[in-house]
Amino acid sequence: MSRSRGWVGAAATTVAVVLAALVSACGTTTPQAERVVIGVDLELTGPGAHLGQIYRRALELRVDQINEAGLLGNRHLELEVLDNRTDSGVAGTNISQLAADSDVVAIITGGCDTCALGSLETIAAAAVPVVSLAATTELVEPIDQRRYVFKLGPDAFDVAQVLAQELRRAEAASVGLITSDQPYGVEGQSEMTAAAQRLELDVVSRTIAEDGQGTDVAVADLLSEGPSSQPGPDAVVIWASGPASASVAVSLHNQGYEGQIFLAPSGANEPFVGSDARDALNGARMVFTESLVSDVLIASSPAKAARQTWLRDYAAQQGTYHAQASFAADALQVLVAAINENDSTDRESVRAALETTQIDGFTGPIRFRLETHSGLSPQALVILVAQGDRWRLAAS
Repeated sequence: MSRSRGWVGAAATTVAVVLAALVSACGTTTPQAERVVIGVDLELTGPGAHLGQIYRRALELRVDQINEAGLLGNRHLELEVLDNRTDSGVAGTNISQLAADSDVVAIITGGCDTCALGSLETIAAAAVPVVSLAATTELVEPIDQRRYVFKLGPDAFDVAQVLAQELRRAEAASVGLITSDQPYGVEGQSEMTAAAQRLELDVVSRTIAEDGQGTDVAVADLLSEGPSSQPGPDAVVIWASGPASASVAVSLHNQGYEGQIFLAPSGANEPFVGSDARDALNGARMVFTESLVSDVLIASSPAKAARQTWLRDYAAQQGTYHAQASFAADALQVLVAAINENDSTDRESVRAALETTQIDGFTGPIRFRLETHSGLSPQALVILVAQGDRWRLAAS
């Protein structure tokens, strides 16, 4: 027994000497990285699950890239992800839970407008900065009541102006408008109608469910407004989710519509047009950003090169790319910029820094200002056209 204790003691002494030598050689031990936790409330199940899962994959990829590149210095970024099931009540509970966690620096919310809108009072009371992937302007206006909320989706007003310019270029005299029944769709209907009427265009509007329910009826009703020789208006604007927009286009095609089709950014899906909607969408024009087609553009600036790298990294991991993934990645990028601005993870410090954060994101130029918490610059919006099997940048 004593021989065994002696061997252990000798071994322990040897280990201690080796450790001491290592510490001496290195000077000091490497300090442990500070955890930076970002809470995330997404639609991982329920009607919004398709988009919520895309956001989750984009967030997880970008977190790995940020940590590997050391973009937060001696800080390690982590996500705490909760599923709101596309239910505003569950979303409110999730936001409360995340806000109550003192480790959570900020929160990212998904594309469900009603989920984010239903949590506004909770967000204000908790004084936690939130970057939302929903697009309705009501999230950030009036600014004095939305101090803690920031959004990246394009404003409906800006989208409507770009679409109105395209309608004028197409010499359309009448416009059909099909929008979803969600807040961004309702806002789109209002802004698009106003923009078209300023051009003295006749506008006929119909509404469908966000999941595309009621599409065939709405399309038939819309087309019945036109002359029997050529059903429907000169142009149809679709303002709905990607799957619903494709369904509307297919329904228009199947019911004999031969006019022009325009899509809002919410209709963006993958770079390649699905085979089921290819004929229906051929020649259709969509408002989005260059991010969806960055892989075929010349990388004429560091920002454009970064967008190409992001698209290729995401596609390599997932087997394809999704247009909305860039918004999720940019939500993390603006938070990283805000944390680095004041070298602080204090919630109020992050909120204050976000108000002046300006980056060239994967989606496009993001410019938050004191007077507006809607970050995507209107100059980021371009026109894409469906040609054959994929979307391409329209000729200027």
